[in-house]
Amino acid sequence: MNPIEPENTDQDAQPAMSSEQAADFASLMNGAEAPEAANAAKVESEQAGEMAALIEENTMTIEAVWDLVGGLLPEKIAVRYGQEQRARIAASGTALAVKRGWSAAEFMATWGIEIAFGAALFGPSIPVVLEALKNRKKDAPDPTAPAPQIEAQPSPILADQVPGSKTVSFGTVTA
Repeated sequence: MNPIEPENTDQDAQPAMSSEQAADFASLMNGAEAPEAANAAKVESEQAGEMAALIEENTMTIEAVWDLVGGLLPEKIAVRYGQEQRARIAASGTALAVKRGWSAAEFMATWGIEIAFGAALFGPSIPVVLEALKNRKKDAPDPTAPAPQIEAQPSPILADQVPGSKTVSFGTVTA
C-alpha cells in the first residue's frame, strides 16, 4: 500500500450505472438543457425584436431629417442617398448606437431644445444663403481665362510742369 495515495474504500467507490439508469440520467440532462435553450432562444428573439424596433425608429428619424434638408442638397449628392441607402444608414447606425450605448431619446432629451432653437433661428435663412452662394459662383470671373490686356495711355505733360522743377531732396546740406 502506497502511503501517498488514499486507500480506496467501499464508501468512496461509486457503483456503475445500469443501462436503464444511464438512459434515465441522459433523459434528465436533456430535459434540463431544454429550458435553457428555450430561454436563450426567447432572449435572442426579444433582442432581435428590440433591434428591429430601434432600426424602424431611426429610419423614421432619418426620413424626417431627409424631408427637411434633402431638398437643400445639390442634385449630384441627393441622388446618391435614395430610400435603400437611407435604410442601410439607419440599420448600421442603429447597430453602432447599440454597441456604444448611444440613445437618440437621451440625446434629444439633453440637446433637443438647443437643436430646435438652432433650426428655428437658422432654418429659414439656409435656402437664401445657398442661393446667394450659387449666384456668387455664377458671377465670379473664370479663373482659367486670361487677364484682359489694358493699353498704356501716355500722360500729357502740362506746360507748367517741367521735369525736376518740383523736386525735393533729403539729406545733408553741402556747401
